[in-house]
Amino acid sequence: MALPAGRDDLSVLLEQIRVARANYEAQENAELPSPKLQFEFGALLTCSPIHSDVREGAKHLEQLLDVGFRRQECLHQLTLAQLKLGHYVKAKEHTDVWLKLDP
Repeated sequence: MALPAGRDDLSVLLEQIRVARANYEAQENAELPSPKLQFEFGALLTCSPIHSDVREGAKHLEQLLDVGFRRQECLHQLTLAQLKLGHYVKAKEHTDVWLKLDP
């Protein structure tokens, strides 16, 4: 997901995040929460220009990575999120693991 360029696009992104957050929170305490929904929410958050959203998205993706859900996709999104946050060492670590999985 690319970051929208214009002000109208930004309002669309923020609305998408609001809707995704409501969906995620509605199922968060379910007996079997959806990792797919968590991934989509986390990936969407990493597209936000708001650093707290990007950090939250990275947290969700790290949780999924820890349980082995869509490892390559999580590593890709995490690398981008860490670069966006200026955490270059963490981004490099994620890239190294990603390259081992998909040379």
